[in-house]
Amino acid sequence: MTKLASAAAFFAAVRADLFAGKLETSQVAGLNAILKSAGAHQCPLSWTAYALATAYHETGQSIFPNRENMNYSVEGLMSKYSRSRISAADATLYGRGPSHSANQQKIANVLYGGKFGLEQLGNTQPNDGWHFRGGGMDHCTGRKNYTAVDRALGLGGALVINPDLILDVDIAAGAMVTGMIVGRYTGKSFERCLPNGSLGSLEHFSDARCIINGTDKAATVAVYAGKFQHALSAGGWA
Repeated sequence: MTKLASAAAFFAAVRADLFAGKLETSQVAGLNAILKSAGAHQCPLSWTAYALATAYHETGQSIFPNRENMNYSVEGLMSKYSRSRISAADATLYGRGPSHSANQQKIANVLYGGKFGLEQLGNTQPNDGWHFRGGGMDHCTGRKNYTAVDRALGLGGALVINPDLILDVDIAAGAMVTGMIVGRYTGKSFERCLPNGSLGSLEHFSDARCIINGTDKAATVAVYAGKFQHALSAGGWA
């Protein structure tokens, strides 16, 4: 099993470089869960660094699993999504406005339902959009992906029955790490984007954003990955 030679050195480096000198207990738990999963799958330095950077970015630096916030305003829905995903009428009806709050369940079922939800996410039931909305550290989305995570982690169907289990820190870390290893989300994987036996460069890390989310914030996440790689090196990840 791959692991740190010095956890103290790793945490000292990330605390200084990425967390403004202070780590919350939940952040330590999240980091340890990712390291545990990456180690169990013998992920090399650059892969582990990019997994950590992805979680750091996707969770808003909390490094802890959450569920996707669907609290969209009418304007937010209209600007972010095409009319093929949500109609103007539904955006007005369900989006947050001056006199009413957002109907988050309805929004999720519209955005992740219909033809898009069926073809892209494997959502087949009326409430699948809500039940299988983004969750975990990498915002796994859709019945198809939750089912794949369940199988990869040997959960025996428990995650499909109760999608909120994606909030368990070890399940969330395992979902993200295995997803990036096999290319679950975009078809791109660690092996395709990052070196196995050497350090990753900023260019490598920028290219690796396609594993999760195309090119969105690729340069930002690449910088985070470089800092995590430095910390892993300081901690003797091997």
